[in-house]
Amino acid sequence: MGALVRRWRGDTWQALLTREPYGLHFSVSGQGREPNSAEVDEAMHGYPALRELVEITAAHRAIGTLNPFVRHFVPTHQARRYFELAARR
Repeated sequence: MGALVRRWRGDTWQALLTREPYGLHFSVSGQGREPNSAEVDEAMHGYPALRELVEITAAHRAIGTLNPFVRHFVPTHQARRYFELAARR
């Protein structure tokens, strides 16, 4: 994990924003389940730059993830790398 930028939470989710070598990495987790789109939207509220990130959750899982209850978002150029790696699996 890169440098922590911010961590915050709602009633049913928590979010984490880190700065990685490739740029921002935003993740949202539910409480023992994958967060739904409304929860992700709520977590992104007030952070317009996060809306520019691409969701890579499916590719992240195909590559091998430690926590299946997290949705991941990264910059476009990094998302392409994840999608390419997942396609090779």
